[in-house]
Amino acid sequence: MKMRCAMNAPALLLGCLLVLLSVEASSHAGAGSTAIDAALQEQLREAEPDQIISVLAFLHDQGEIEPLNQQLRRDRADRRTRNREVVRTLRDTANLSQRRLVAHLQQLQHAGRITRHEPMWIANCIRIDATPEEIEAIALHPDVKHVFHNAEIEAVRGVADESNAARQRNEEAAVADDPHADPGGLAGTVPPGIAAINAPDVWSMGIQGSGVVVASLDSGVDGAHPALGMRWRGNAPGFTNNPQWSWFDPVTNTTQPTEFDQSSHGTHTMGTILGGAPGQSVGVAPKAQWIHAAVIDRVDIPTTAADAMLALQWVVDPDGDPDTVFDVPQICSNAWGLTSSHGYPECDQLFWSFLDNAQAAGVLMLFAAGNEGVVGLRRPADRATDSYRSFAVGAIDPHQADWPVPTFSSRGPTFCTANGSEAIKPDLAAPGVSILSSIKNGAYATRQGTSMAVPHVAGVAALMLEACPELTPETVIDILIETAVDLGTPGKNNASGHGMVDAHAAVLQAINGCGIRITLPDGAPVAVAPGESVTFEVHITETNETLIPDSAVLMVRTNNGAFVEYPLTELEDGVFQAELFGSVCGDILEFFVQAEGSEGSLRTVPAAAPEQLLMAEVGVVVDGEVFAESFLNGLPADWSASGLWAIGQSCPVPGECPAGDGDDSDSTPWAYYGQPSTCTYETGTQTTGDLISAPITLPQVSGETTITLEFCYALETEGSPMFDRALFSVVGGQETQLVDAFQWTTYSEDLTAYAGQTIQLRWRFDSIDGVLNNFRGWHVKNVRITGGIVECEEPTCPADLTGDGVVNVLDLLELLGAWGSCADECPADLTGDGVVNVLDLLELLGAWGPCE
Repeated sequence: MKMRCAMNAPALLLGCLLVLLSVEASSHAGAGSTAIDAALQEQLREAEPDQIISVLAFLHDQGEIEPLNQQLRRDRADRRTRNREVVRTLRDTANLSQRRLVAHLQQLQHAGRITRHEPMWIANCIRIDATPEEIEAIALHPDVKHVFHNAEIEAVRGVADESNAARQRNEEAAVADDPHADPGGLAGTVPPGIAAINAPDVWSMGIQGSGVVVASLDSGVDGAHPALGMRWRGNAPGFTNNPQWSWFDPVTNTTQPTEFDQSSHGTHTMGTILGGAPGQSVGVAPKAQWIHAAVIDRVDIPTTAADAMLALQWVVDPDGDPDTVFDVPQICSNAWGLTSSHGYPECDQLFWSFLDNAQAAGVLMLFAAGNEGVVGLRRPADRATDSYRSFAVGAIDPHQADWPVPTFSSRGPTFCTANGSEAIKPDLAAPGVSILSSIKNGAYATRQGTSMAVPHVAGVAALMLEACPELTPETVIDILIETAVDLGTPGKNNASGHGMVDAHAAVLQAINGCGIRITLPDGAPVAVAPGESVTFEVHITETNETLIPDSAVLMVRTNNGAFVEYPLTELEDGVFQAELFGSVCGDILEFFVQAEGSEGSLRTVPAAAPEQLLMAEVGVVVDGEVFAESFLNGLPADWSASGLWAIGQSCPVPGECPAGDGDDSDSTPWAYYGQPSTCTYETGTQTTGDLISAPITLPQVSGETTITLEFCYALETEGSPMFDRALFSVVGGQETQLVDAFQWTTYSEDLTAYAGQTIQLRWRFDSIDGVLNNFRGWHVKNVRITGGIVECEEPTCPADLTGDGVVNVLDLLELLGAWGSCADECPADLTGDGVVNVLDLLELLGAWGPCE
């Protein structure tokens, strides 16, 4: 026997080797198949060998985010600290652990074996586009833990509900008669959904979402819509030069807000969150601001889970700097999801890690439950691993007294729990039937679905966060649940969750648990006279914390220097006075108010201070010219003109232009909508065009100061507003239909509501049809904006060289230091003879003492 084995040793060795290779191969195959998600395995088996499939490869090291999250909760970390620590941890984890795999993928792509790879950090993951064979090989890499299909994602589309069809037809017919009409006139004082959740009661408290930024992932937003344009954060001071902080489009790389969906899904949902032209509100939080990632339903361009990951990566750090938080939204509304029909099974965990990481970074994540009724919930709204993830919103009908849940609203239960047990879903309900909101091209319409419900909850969260900026996402959810109005079967149920959201009750509870709250009832000053001071009131409310004595202070820095602390003066219980001092004319004062609570809370106004600050200039507020354009040199730089708009003077207008500072005769040009050859806008077809100004930054206002726009115009049309519309607006504001005027006439508008903002002006002409267009068209001239601007007036006390309101030894030292011949500006040359000498000394001594 031994002899036979010895004789057959080569054969035995070969057999053993084959067995070992077989075991190793099966071991690798097992590792690879274990790493590959079951749904993806089936797709790979059915795919053609050369078919390119997009996958997401998650690495083993996902960072210790949950322990960090728990530690941040225990430390009661503020939003800035939370965001910084989570984002840094995610970035560092990805940077360190992806190096080996990225180097391998670079080699594969260089060799043509894969077509794309894109590392991400919101979860430690890499998108890879490759053939089935290469994907299976990559799954064997030692750094790869799990590989998912990079599934396409879609909006939770609105649905028709036959029980409400007649009402919906009537509402949409009213909108169709004039899609640009006052939305309040179409749906009462406020839309029924907003009234049902008691948002107007919160508005009456002076809370409308100010200081809160809401993000959404959707199909884009009409950034020029009157209900939304001025609420886009990209139009706010400090953001106009960086639109990429407020708009994200990884698909086509646009830089300005645009709606890509024919049905205006993203514009409609954003309108419900915060929409409203001045004086009108279709949204829950009409003074909040929005940013947007256009990564859902891009018409004929597929969008995938990887696009959602890139979008959330941007949401948690829009400016790419983890040390700043002023750019980060507090809320992210998500009206999208997947079903099994997309090849995405129930409870699949593809989305879980990066959604968890976004919320750990301080961004409240909200999801539409879905429109599949009893079939079940969309993914990731079906997850119920705890009370906060994922927070799903179903729909109710606000037009009926008992707020019934419509048949389309997705119901539970779900088994996507930590141990596979049954859980109730959705978590909350909100209005989702016949919801009036904004759609693209400045119009309004009704839509229904849970996509319309979740924006109501996002808006309520914005109201809560204005009332108490330091609420964590988990605390917001706790309050929403605790204050919900129970519906149907007592207690939480699989139709409406914990019940109907109640904005008023939620905000009251947010305030009561907020510790201390700081408000400036009359706002903050925007100007301080040189050598003087200005005071303003600060109200500090104690709830479950008491104010630490002497902690209420005004922090001020001058010309970007170091902050100086000034204690507030307590006038009565909870009412304080802050005093802001001005020294040298032209100085820029930046400041914020700060106070500490007994339980460790630190509150500031603005909430994002010291990254965002209040600002005042040292100088005198005078009524001056903010902006002027007379078209003397043609179309100005950074203006745009489309359609028939052009600059010229070939079609004279009777009379004189009484507005502005330009030449009031026909010897200077103007903007004209028409054909210079015929002096009409008759082209044989419909004609439309916009004249849009360059961005104009308006000053802040204080007291009785106003900002006024005026321009000259002449207009001749068919004379019916149903045809030949001449519409003027601030881009994103309400449009005004101008009436015909056959000679130069002045149009004026109060722009005070836009104080401190950067705006653009738009003149839009639309003939509506191609008949009866043989009229003279629209002429515009001498555009001018005036308002309170801060200027340095000639000093009434020239001997006060230091600007402190008194002539004393400090001014004497200034004069002696400048003794001799002057060059350029020389304040010490009081006599103006080009030399500082004894004559100037006598002038100074003659003015000794306080300035009058």
